[in-house]
Amino acid sequence: HYTAPRMVVAAAGAVDHGELVKLSETYFAHHPAESRTSLAVDFDPAKFTATEERQACDKEQRAHIAIGFNGASWTSEYAIPLMVLQTMLGQW
Repeated sequence: HYTAPRMVVAAAGAVDHGELVKLSETYFAHHPAESRTSLAVDFDPAKFTATEERQACDKEQRAHIAIGFNGASWTSEYAIPLMVLQTMLGQW
């Protein structure tokens, strides 16, 4: 299952791109470039499924909640409004 079309190497922060490429080549070059199985590499995009779960605990003095929804890409016309909404709701 570990083939080039199914792998992603990502980095964030103060990372030297050349060093990342060199490390990736060192540690991942032995993986095959093509799949050895007939399983499809191009999967359908994930679809958001809304769910809700509630657990009451009278001993707790706090409530923990999570809100999830479909996002938008950086190039979407909805990117800025969603960032404003994120700021209004609070961010970690």
